[in-house]
Amino acid sequence: MYSNKGVRITNLMHRNFFFLLLAIGFFQISGQSCSDTRQSDSLFLVKFYNGLEYKGLMYEWDFSKPLDKIDPLRVRLSADGCFIEYINFENSGLKTQGYLFPMLLLGMTHLKYLNLSFCNLKGNIPNELYNLNDLTQLDFSYNFFSGKLNPSISKLTKLESLVLSENQLSGELIPELFQLTKLKDLNLRKNKFSGRIPSQIASLKNLEKLRLGQNSLTGTLPVEIGQLTQLTEISLQSNQLDGQVPSSLDQLTNLQIIYLNDNYFTGIPKLQNTWYRLLDVSFNNFTFEDLLPLYQSKLNSSAEFYYSPQRDFNVGNRYYLNPGSRHTMTVSIDGSVANNKVSWLRNNSNVGNGKDCSIQSFNNSLHGGVYTSIVENAELPSLKLNVNHDTLACLPQTGVYNLTLCENKFVDIHGRRFDVNHTNDSILLMGFSQNACDSLILVHVEIIENSTEHFYSKICKGMPFEWNGQLYFERGVYPQRLVNQAGCDSVVYLHLEISELKDNAIIQNDLGNNSGTIEVFITDGLPPYQYHWSTGSNQSKITNLGPGIYQLEVLDANQCSKKFFYEIRNQTGSVVPAENLIKVYPNPVPGDVEMVHFFASELTGDEKPSFFWVNSLGQLQSAKSIHESGNEWLIQRPDQTGVFLLRIAISGRSPMVYFPVEIFR
Repeated sequence: MYSNKGVRITNLMHRNFFFLLLAIGFFQISGQSCSDTRQSDSLFLVKFYNGLEYKGLMYEWDFSKPLDKIDPLRVRLSADGCFIEYINFENSGLKTQGYLFPMLLLGMTHLKYLNLSFCNLKGNIPNELYNLNDLTQLDFSYNFFSGKLNPSISKLTKLESLVLSENQLSGELIPELFQLTKLKDLNLRKNKFSGRIPSQIASLKNLEKLRLGQNSLTGTLPVEIGQLTQLTEISLQSNQLDGQVPSSLDQLTNLQIIYLNDNYFTGIPKLQNTWYRLLDVSFNNFTFEDLLPLYQSKLNSSAEFYYSPQRDFNVGNRYYLNPGSRHTMTVSIDGSVANNKVSWLRNNSNVGNGKDCSIQSFNNSLHGGVYTSIVENAELPSLKLNVNHDTLACLPQTGVYNLTLCENKFVDIHGRRFDVNHTNDSILLMGFSQNACDSLILVHVEIIENSTEHFYSKICKGMPFEWNGQLYFERGVYPQRLVNQAGCDSVVYLHLEISELKDNAIIQNDLGNNSGTIEVFITDGLPPYQYHWSTGSNQSKITNLGPGIYQLEVLDANQCSKKFFYEIRNQTGSVVPAENLIKVYPNPVPGDVEMVHFFASELTGDEKPSFFWVNSLGQLQSAKSIHESGNEWLIQRPDQTGVFLLRIAISGRSPMVYFPVEIFR
C-alpha cells in the first residue's frame, strides 16, 4: 500500500514539476541561451536519475562531470552542445517508480532520439510524448505498454523510425499513423492490433521497412502497397490476412525480405521483378498453380524460398449413401498444372491415383470412411498438398424396437442397458445391415410400475386367518410379494385386526328379595350384539335375580362370540348404605374440590376397598384413592360433571356397594 501510494505521489510531483518547467520554458524559448537550454535539460536528467527505484547499469553516473561525459553511450548532446538530443536507455536495467513512464524525460523538448526498449514499462503511452516534435527515432519495444494508438501521434512529423514491437497495444491502425510521411521504419510487430491494413498506407512513400507481423490483422493486403517503392522489407506473418496478394507487390523492386507466412492468402503474383533474398509464403492456402510460377520466376537463384507446408484444403462433405450408389470425388485445385501426382487415401490407406476417385457400387465395408488426396509435384519436392474430401457412410437402416419392462428390471440391448432411468435411445450398429451398412435401432421401453395393494380383515380372537397358504393369528400388517397380470411384482399388504369382545357390567346384588340386577355393556366388537343369558333372556340387562352365577354368551356381527360369568351375592342392607356405615363428603362435590372423602365405620385397617365411578350410561371409570388414616380414604373426583354412582368393592367381602354422588363443575 505504501509503495503504490508513493508511486502515485512521485508521479504526480514529477508531472507537476515537468509542467512547471515546461511553462517557464514556453515564455523563454525564443530568447533562451544555449547555456540555459543545456542547464534545463541537465536538471530534468538529474531529477529523472534521482527518481529511479533502481538505476541498473547507470548506477555510477557522476553529475560532477560535464554533461556530455556522464555516459556518452546513453546520453548525447547536440552538435553545438546546447541541449540533449539523444537518450538511449535500451536494456539498461533501470526501474522507474511503479514501472510507469518516466515523465521527466519529456521535459527535454529538443530530443531527436529516444530509446526506452527493454525497460519493463507499463501503462499507456503518455500524451505529452507527442509534444516532442523534433523526434526522428522512437523505440519503445519490449515493454508492456497497453491501450490504443493516440491520434496525437500525427504531431511527430519528423519521425523516421517508430518501433513499438513486443508490447500489448491494441485497436486498429488509425489514419493519423499514416500522416507520418517521413517514416522509413514502422515496426508494430507482436502486439494485439486488429482490423484491416488501410489504403492510406500509400502515403508512407519513404517507408523502407514495414513490420506488422504477429498481430490479429484481417482482410486483404491493399493494392496501394505497391506505391511504397522504397520498401526493402515487409513482414506480415502470423496474422489473419486472406485473399489474393496484390500484383502491385511485384512493383516493389527494392524488396529483399518478404514474410507472408501463417496467413490465409489464396493467390500470389510471380514477383518476377523483385530481387528478394528471402521469401516465406508457408502456411497459407497456396497451390502449385501459385507456387510453381513463383519458384520458376525468381531472379535471385540463391534466395531463400520457404513454401512448405501449406494449410489443408477442406472441400468435402459428409454423405450417407444407399448400398449400390455411385459417388465421384475430384481434385478441384491446380487444374492447369499437368504434371501433378495425386494419391487418394481412405482412412489414411492408399486406394488409388489420379485426379478422380469414383465408386461404382457403394459397399460400406469397402468404401466407407474419410477420403483425402495428396497432391505432389516433382519440381517442388518438399511440398505435399493435403485435400480433405468427402466422408462416406452408408445410410443407416432404421428399425423400431418397442418393449415393456417391469419397474425393477432391466434389459441389455447390444451392450446398452435399459431400465427405469433409461427408457429411450438409438443404437447405431456399424456394418450390421446389408452391404455392411449401419443399422439404427430406435428403442422405446414402456415401464410397468410395480403395483401396491392393501386389504383389511378382522377375525375373532383365537381363530386363524388363512392367506395364500399362510395362517395369521395376531393383529398386524403382513406383506406378500405376488406377480400381477403384467408379470411384474405386486406387493399386497394385509391389515389384520383381532376382535375380542370386552364387557363392562353394573351388578346390583340381591338384598334378600330377588332384587339383584346385571346390566352389560359390550365393547371392541362389531354391533349389533346378540345376548344369550343362562336365564334364557336375550337382553343386555336382566333383573329379579337371586344369589348365584349367571352366564352370558355374546355374539357380534362378525360372528365372534365370548362367554362372560357374573355373580349375584346376597347382601344385607340397602343399596344406599346407612349413614353410620359409609359417608361420602362433600356431597354434592363443588367444582374446586379435587378429592372426595370416603369414610366406612366398619372397615378395618387390613381391608382395602377399590373405587369406581359409574356414569348414567353405565360406563365405569377407575378412581385413584389415597388411604388417609384408619378407615378414611381420599378419592379422585371424575373428569365429567353429573350424577355418578361410587362403586365400592371391599376386599374379603361379598357386597358390592353403590353410593350416589353429584359432581358440580
